Amino acid sequence: NLSSMKDYLILSTSFLPRVFLSSLQQVQFFDWSPVGHKLAYVWNNDVYVKTSPELDSERVTDSGKVNEIFNGIPDWSYEEEMFSSARGLWWSPGGKFVAYAQFNVSQVPHIEYPWFGNGHYPSTVSIPYPKAGATNPTAKLFVAEADNVTNISEHYLATVTWATDDRIAVQWLKRVQNTLILQIYSLTGTGWGHSEVRFAPSEPVFSADKNSYYLVMSDKQKYKHLHHVKGVSLCLTCDPTKECMYNSAAFSTKLYFEVIVFVSTDLWYKMVLPPDFSESKKYPLLIDVYAGPCSQRVDYTYSLSWATYLASTEKIIVATFDGRGSGYQGDEIMHKLYKRLGTDEVEDQITATKEFIRWGFIDKDRVAIWGWSYGGYVTSMNSTATASERMKNFRNVQYLLVHGTADDNVHFQQSAEISEALVQEEVDFEAMWYTDKDHNIGGLANMHLYNHLSHFLLRCFA
Repeated sequence: NLSSMKDYLILSTSFLPRVFLSSLQQVQFFDWSPVGHKLAYVWNNDVYVKTSPELDSERVTDSGKVNEIFNGIPDWSYEEEMFSSARGLWWSPGGKFVAYAQFNVSQVPHIEYPWFGNGHYPSTVSIPYPKAGATNPTAKLFVAEADNVTNISEHYLATVTWATDDRIAVQWLKRVQNTLILQIYSLTGTGWGHSEVRFAPSEPVFSADKNSYYLVMSDKQKYKHLHHVKGVSLCLTCDPTKECMYNSAAFSTKLYFEVIVFVSTDLWYKMVLPPDFSESKKYPLLIDVYAGPCSQRVDYTYSLSWATYLASTEKIIVATFDGRGSGYQGDEIMHKLYKRLGTDEVEDQITATKEFIRWGFIDKDRVAIWGWSYGGYVTSMNSTATASERMKNFRNVQYLLVHGTADDNVHFQQSAEISEALVQEEVDFEAMWYTDKDHNIGGLANMHLYNHLSHFLLRCFA
């Protein structure tokens, strides 16, 4: 007669399926140690450790508070922008220690949005969300001894990588994002002292000897390379400015790659072409854009997507272009957008589109651009090449605005403000919202979305 999630955790983890445990919403995060069958979990924003099935759980923290103090799990901003994960605790390799992060969001402003659900009245979701210029969470990293959870030492937060039970690598990043420090801490008789400091943009991967490690760092030419660090660093990878790629299998001839010389730099594009493509014909063009900092959309991988359908069935060419600000082309290109969002990456998409039209097989009267998330921002900026107060320029285009009402990443507030600005300028446009859907617009709504996009695009090109 089990009455709560804590009772479930008393059972032996050897026969308790993870999928069953994760389906119970009371536990916010859990993880088993690599050895020893120890369990760490987060309950009501506090961390607990269970060292054996026969013993009760030990409470590691007691400061957890909804929307104020997060222990062992990240708040929204760290989950989305720093960790890309709901993980906020890390076992050491031997299960002797567990490191956990603490996030204080008590001073972070909240974003609120309605949750419509199935009841007569909608509820309101409120989450701490630091917009540009707002107060950020304060973060710290703690290390607890699993068999004695009162023995805790404190360090300021960064990304976390265990090498051994007594060696841990930690990174921290300044808010202005121009300095990333890697510190390696070692356990001594008096606590955790850092034995090494290095400027490094990636998490280390420790070698088998647990002393040396591998990092991705920039060289003097500002290109990323894999380095083996042991006393001094040894560069292992090739020159990316020359013929340096990775292996992949090609299953289709519809992908068309070239390099175009643009703003004195070689930048890459990719086109998905109709099966019977001929340069003597004229085709509609859809620019598929993301263009966020350090992003990459052009590579040599094969994939099936909406672009495949448009090219193969509707005979629409779909082009993707990685302009200034994109990643994996050297730091000079990537850093172009530092503190300059909405500038070069927008102009580069416009210039690339004009170049594609100049080649002769694009119908200049049937050109469209679309994007998701940051790509939606760049799409809208491409339509006006200016800020939202110049909405009258949207009179010259056919515009579709789509958003999920429960998007906690790009808030529905943004689309509401764009919509109001368009109405005030008497601009005719189309809009679609997805009730209670988040940033991914998943489930059946995802199929509905792409059908809706296809119908809109075909009406534009008719």
